[in-house]
Amino acid sequence: MNPGRSLVRLIPDRARVGAAGPVRCTRRRGPSRGSVTWNAAVCLGILALTIGSISAAAAAPRVALDCSGATPVDLAADQITINLAATITASSQTDGYSCASWPENGGEFIYELNVTENLNLHAALNSNQDLDLFLLSACHSDSCLLASNREFLSSLTAGTYFLVVDSNQGGQPAFELDLTGWPAGIPQVACDLTKPFICTDTSASVNGNVYQQNAFVSYAECSTSVATGTERWHSFDLPDGASLRAVLQTEQADGVLWLFEGCGEAARCVSFADRASAGGEEELNFLNQTGTENTYYLVVDTFRPVASEEEGQFLLTVTCNGTSPAGHISPEVAEAAQEIICESGTVVRDDNLFNQPNLLTSGSCGALATPGGERWYGLILPGNATVTVTLDGMKFDGALWLFDGCGPDAACLAFADERYDWTNPLGWVELVIATKQPDSGHTYYLAVDTFEDTDAEYEAYWDYNLTIDCSAKSASGLPQQDGLQNLWR
Repeated sequence: MNPGRSLVRLIPDRARVGAAGPVRCTRRRGPSRGSVTWNAAVCLGILALTIGSISAAAAAPRVALDCSGATPVDLAADQITINLAATITASSQTDGYSCASWPENGGEFIYELNVTENLNLHAALNSNQDLDLFLLSACHSDSCLLASNREFLSSLTAGTYFLVVDSNQGGQPAFELDLTGWPAGIPQVACDLTKPFICTDTSASVNGNVYQQNAFVSYAECSTSVATGTERWHSFDLPDGASLRAVLQTEQADGVLWLFEGCGEAARCVSFADRASAGGEEELNFLNQTGTENTYYLVVDTFRPVASEEEGQFLLTVTCNGTSPAGHISPEVAEAAQEIICESGTVVRDDNLFNQPNLLTSGSCGALATPGGERWYGLILPGNATVTVTLDGMKFDGALWLFDGCGPDAACLAFADERYDWTNPLGWVELVIATKQPDSGHTYYLAVDTFEDTDAEYEAYWDYNLTIDCSAKSASGLPQQDGLQNLWR
């Protein structure tokens, strides 16, 4: 039985190293992961323990274990943690395992794991005694797949396994054990909820929030830690030979980045970043060398769940070198745009995005371009005024763009993404702009955009309300510059 790839987490003061592997000291990560400490005495202690135990472990007889009294546990990829607790009362059946270089002289407690589907297993042992975990493919000490003194992660195919909690001393030690099964690959629902964008060689950013989002992934074969927070998912196409650079910035949360190739159970984890502490910066780099263009899923995650909307805020900046350069909006915009004259007062439009063409094909204003279609408006605005544009009443994930002109010389002046206050689950988009004097009568181009496919869903799904308030004059000190100033909060 092939268990797939595994990650064993070792804590420095209790680490044990296999005979075939190098002796390494790793950093201790506390709850805040804010500091890294190294202890030379601990490292030397590990080395002495390893050298001293190799000969004893090598001489230990490999035996078949009596698993007739094993405690059965059914495991599924349901992300539900099974809490177990027991006391080891049995006498020792074996003094060692084929996957470990150290002896085990105490008794064992054995669980029979019935893995009902392919999954990622996270096992965490808690005890104040010297206990260890051994995962076996059969009830024999020579069938050892991995060993850990505290915690492990492993990708398992469906089948029967035996998990042994063994002790290195006598007595009747008590322990607690948590087992969690996570879906193999990426759940399809996660892919369906992604926020797609067009990645170009011009750096672009998106502000987002992971608070009260879903948690679809916690461990994958390329990860070096378990990330249990909620996530924001983004998808993009990357040609062969093109590279991605993604930078995640947070103020409070301990951010994590994942990159998956493809979706579903066959999805492949190709890159992972989790180096900085809370409030730090994570950077992920990847080069597509598959020989073909693929769809990739970039995930913003946190090491632990965030407790508030403020804590969940992040800034994601991406650049894809080797792709088409950032272009401009199509000249067709001038023909497609509906004219709105807003010299004073308020203009309200009830409209729809269904089956609208995608005329904006690359990022502008430092924001990520969306693959969804847009509806365009030609705005004639008053000079020396504060204009507030509000998009609401929609079910889709909306955005607003504002351009001066169209075609090759179009200048992006402002961008606003959807916002929530958690009492309004539909969200809204607000763009506050200040026109300079004497721009009265000048035409600007406003796009109502979406991160979704405007050919999907039913027509009424794409309804929205657009409100343009031109009643306020510019206040003293309001930022003024050529064109408009984006002041969205």
